[in-house]
Amino acid sequence: MTPEPGDVAGGPGWVIGGDLRPRITDAAVFRAGLEGDALADVIEALWNGEPERALRLLGDPTTIRMRALHADCLAATGDTAAALTVYDALVDEVAGTSREAVIRQHRGKVLLAAGRTHAAVADFARALALRRDADPTLRASSEHALAAARRRIDATTEDHDEPRGHPDEREARA
Repeated sequence: MTPEPGDVAGGPGWVIGGDLRPRITDAAVFRAGLEGDALADVIEALWNGEPERALRLLGDPTTIRMRALHADCLAATGDTAAALTVYDALVDEVAGTSREAVIRQHRGKVLLAAGRTHAAVADFARALALRRDADPTLRASSEHALAAARRRIDATTEDHDEPRGHPDEREARA
């Protein structure tokens, strides 16, 4: 599978699609990039559209990373409410640490899937602000997510003449 227009590089052998879902583009390169990662099989199953299998492989999530993967699996099965419960707790737990940006970015994706677009914009904007001095790939993924959420707001506003400047988005721009 090759990258498509609108994709953003994510890492070795994978991209972030225009729908903000990670997609494996080269399985061999992807696996080599995760060699030695105990959660590689979980990630591969999730990103290949097998969230139930990923949940079984994950088992009892005991670390922040495992809990985030658990939430991503829940979201992929359509249980965004449960996923948001996990991510809300994780955001509180990691606030002010180096993990805050990635957790906010992932929660933003779940918020977007749950139709809470303005709240997603706020999380994506915060993740981008936290990544201002980070690796360019991480910044690009946050910019990509923020732009996708704002496009969704723009499309909704055009379709329904909703007022702009929702409080969550105003806070994100501050």
